[in-house]
Amino acid sequence: MRVRDHEHSLTTMISCVRMYLRAAISFRACPVVLTVLQPNLIGFDRIPAANTVQSWVLRIGVHELSRPKQKADDWVVLADHTCQLGNQKCLLLLGIRLSHWRTLNRALEFQDVTMLTTEVVPGSTGEIVQQQLVDVQGKVGRLAAVVSDQGADLVKGIGLLVEKQLRDTPLPWRSLQLVIVQRPVALQSHQ
Repeated sequence: MRVRDHEHSLTTMISCVRMYLRAAISFRACPVVLTVLQPNLIGFDRIPAANTVQSWVLRIGVHELSRPKQKADDWVVLADHTCQLGNQKCLLLLGIRLSHWRTLNRALEFQDVTMLTTEVVPGSTGEIVQQQLVDVQGKVGRLAAVVSDQGADLVKGIGLLVEKQLRDTPLPWRSLQLVIVQRPVALQSHQ
């Protein structure tokens, strides 16, 4: 089945995206795998270039970031600065509904969370982090908790958000919690 305005079949597109996302196959390797499998499979009429596969994956990422999120009052946000280049920092905010998390009988996995935002700023302060969290609240509703490492700007920003909510919210709805995850300590062998 051919997708309108695309040269490749839907089977080819889905297969390449799944290889990249689920099997951790690189963009360059996806066309190679299809070339090997093509004689044995139906629906693979043309082999895409690596940058075509990358374009498909990036489109999915843009969709994931820009699609409307479910509004609720039980979002738990995982906040972390993912990289720093010079003065610039990239804040990544992932979220999971508390009601969904409670139904899981296992450790949290990547597919359980929703990408809420990723934003590069020319330096991060508590005030900037607070504004980023306020922006996310505008998209998803009230935050039940924010989980963070001990980054000073994250802790300050979350604290400012908690203070703002305490000022702006009637007593029964004051529910945002600050959760600081301690850095892991190496376990010693007990033999």
